[in-house]
This record gives sequence, C-alpha cells and structure tokens, in this order.
Amino acid sequence: MRLNILISIGLVMTTLAGMGKHSLASVRCSSSSTSEAVVGNSLINAAPCTAKPPQQATSYAPSSRANGSEPRPKKKTAGNSQNNPALRLESVHATLQSREHAVFNAEVDGCIVALSARDGQQVKAGEVLLRQECSASEAELDSAIQLHHHAEETLAAHEWLLLMGAGSHLEALMARVAHDTAQANVQIVEHAVRKCSVKSSFEGRVLNVAVREQQCIRVGQPLFEVMDDSRLEVVFQLPVSQLKHARLDSVASVRIKHTGQTYPVRIIRHGARVDPLTQSLRVIAAIDGSFPALMAGMDGSLQLSGSAQTPAVRSVRQQRER
Repeated sequence: MRLNILISIGLVMTTLAGMGKHSLASVRCSSSSTSEAVVGNSLINAAPCTAKPPQQATSYAPSSRANGSEPRPKKKTAGNSQNNPALRLESVHATLQSREHAVFNAEVDGCIVALSARDGQQVKAGEVLLRQECSASEAELDSAIQLHHHAEETLAAHEWLLLMGAGSHLEALMARVAHDTAQANVQIVEHAVRKCSVKSSFEGRVLNVAVREQQCIRVGQPLFEVMDDSRLEVVFQLPVSQLKHARLDSVASVRIKHTGQTYPVRIIRHGARVDPLTQSLRVIAAIDGSFPALMAGMDGSLQLSGSAQTPAVRSVRQQRER
C-alpha cells in the first residue's frame, strides 16, 4: 500500500513538471532571491529568480509635426555671438592728444635776455615767449635802412635828370638796380631780427620748457612746446577687419580710466597706410563737446557702435560749433 502511494505521488509530480506554463503551481520569490513552488500542501524549492527593477514610465511629448507645424529653432544664447564677428564690436585702446602741438627751436645763436614761457602757462596767438640778445642784427638793420634811403634818393635824382633830358638812361638803370638791392637787403636783415624773438603761433598752453633766462643757445636747440588743449582728439589703432564699424562721421564712445567717465566721440579721419605688421589702421576721432577734466595724454578704451550720425544730430552739432 505504501509503495502504491509513493508511485502515485511521483506520477503527479511528473505530470505537473510537464505541464510547463499551464502548470497550476504558483511561484513566489522570497527576500533571499529563491523561488518556491507550492503543489497542494507541499513546498518545493525551485531555481533562484532575479527580480527586474520596475521600468520608469516614459512620457511622450506631443510632436510638433503632428500638428502640422515645423519644429521651432533653438534660441541663440549669448555665447553664440562670440562666434559671429559681425555681432561683436571689440573695444580698443585709445589715447587723447591735442589737435595743435608744436615744438619751438632756436633759429639763431645768442643768449636769452627774456623768457616769459612757464610750464602750464596759458598763452595767446602771437604772444612773445622768448627774446634773444640781438644787438648785432639790429645794427645791421639800421645800416641797411640807411643804404636803402641813399639808394632811393640817388634813383630819384637820376630820374629827374632823365626827365630834364640831361641824364643817362644807363645811369638811371644802375640807380634802379642799387635801390632794389638795398630794399631786399633790408628785408633780409629784418627777417634775421625777427628770429631773435619766439612767438606762439596759436593759443594754447606751454609745456616742457628746456631753457632758462641768460642761457646761451645754439641754432636748432629745443626751447619749449605749445599745445592747444581746447580741442582734443582720440587716436587709436583699429584692426582692418573692424574698419567697417568706424566709417567717417560714425559715432562711438570712449571711457577714460583717469576720470572713470564715458564721452561721445565722432570718427573724423582715417590713416593713409595700414601697418603691415599688425594689419591695423590709425583712426582719429573728435570729442563732441567741451570737458575741462580731459587732458592730452590720458588713455582709455573706445567702444565702436558702427552707426552714423543722424541728420538731426549732425545739425545740432554744426550749430553748436558755429
């Protein structure tokens, strides 16, 4: 009897194993990753099972093509402008300089008898800034003037004799030549006397005075400089690739680091030659307006805008200059 029962249980287990996926056995995974098969009231160990992680739900955004519209292009960020030279206007180093600037040198040998030029002094056009000892040239001028008077009287006498019919045409012609020669000699000596005084050719300020009173100087020796600081210009070197943003009469702005302020400028001139080494061109701009705080020699950064002045702005500027 016991043998028959064991044979029956074996047949049942064989039948259940052959049923495959149609088996009535239920499999459950324990925390130790092993599976157990329940057959009736019996518990049978099965092969270990591996629990797969739950898949995350994938959400699908509605496609723009489903609505019949083209996909929107990506917006350009600020970094994209760095790759596009047309959108980037670089700032360049700029320097302020005066429009009128002259270095005065000695034109004749001599000693200085009067010197009114001082560093920083404001001077007017035609003002005498230096006088040299010029007694020899002045004496030559007096002699030349006397000779000119004598030649003038001699010429008048020969012309009167010629008019009365008692003179010679040759003597009158020689008197005319002597008169003209004496007159030219006076002009030469007068020019030498004028060189003894140094005058300012324009209004401005004195700087770099290199001589002292009672000092003897030679021809060509530097004396001092005069600079017109009422009209300043902005000078900078611009790469040729950026020249299209600095057309004539276009506006820009310069920030002077000494004052910390920004000032409007206008492009007025281009250089005549491109530097073959740096491939840059000298550009000159004028400051629009009067700013007493600005001085020649200051520097800063100039930012180009690439836009030209409108007719209204140009008209206002021209009226202000007049």
